[in-house]
Amino acid sequence: MVKSGGATRRKSGASPSRSPPPGQRKGARSASPAPKSEEFEYEFGGTIGTTMNIILLPLVIIFLYYACPSPKDGPCLPGIDVTKLTSISIPSVTSLISPFALLIVCVWFIFLYALELILPKTISLGTPLPHTGQRLPYRINAHLSFWVALLVVEHVPWPGRGLLYLYDHFAEMAVAASIFSIALSVLLYAASFRPGAGLAAGGVSGSPPYDFWMGRELNPRIGGWDLKVFCELRP
Repeated sequence: MVKSGGATRRKSGASPSRSPPPGQRKGARSASPAPKSEEFEYEFGGTIGTTMNIILLPLVIIFLYYACPSPKDGPCLPGIDVTKLTSISIPSVTSLISPFALLIVCVWFIFLYALELILPKTISLGTPLPHTGQRLPYRINAHLSFWVALLVVEHVPWPGRGLLYLYDHFAEMAVAASIFSIALSVLLYAASFRPGAGLAAGGVSGSPPYDFWMGRELNPRIGGWDLKVFCELRP
């Protein structure tokens, strides 16, 4: 060793001595390797559960409608005798698909978007994005949109029995809403594969049914129109 100015240095070529870290003392075993990253945490029953949800939820809505046709026919699903379910009439597919009902759903969707644009609003910033730290702007006026939409719907010249048209054609409206929702979801899922799309942590499992159900893209947008927030809060 060579001492200089009170500091101790080793000769050139010699490596400094260091105390072994805890767990690596003389005679002790080497420390275990760092644990692997946690496996993806599934919700809604994973791939099987989300696949069943995608298929069965629209069917359950239609089933409940025809299982509870009207008060005069008795209570819904009378008793606990499941054999009575065989008496429920099964509608044809063509009777459930109504172009007019689908038109109503599309017009309703566009109408709500128009209210978001034209009504007084507050612009609020979201939380910082995990990828860039950017805070996206959101138009906040859903409460006012609700009351304006309610007022307009009450005064729309509905065909037949007026607003009761929606009640009389509930099954067709439910099927139309399901068709619209599935079509929009497929488009958004496909768009999430474009380069640069910010992905949601819960929607990148690698299982297409699961990611489709959860939403693969974090903030699917058309310009300043955030479709995920819009569909959760408005239609």
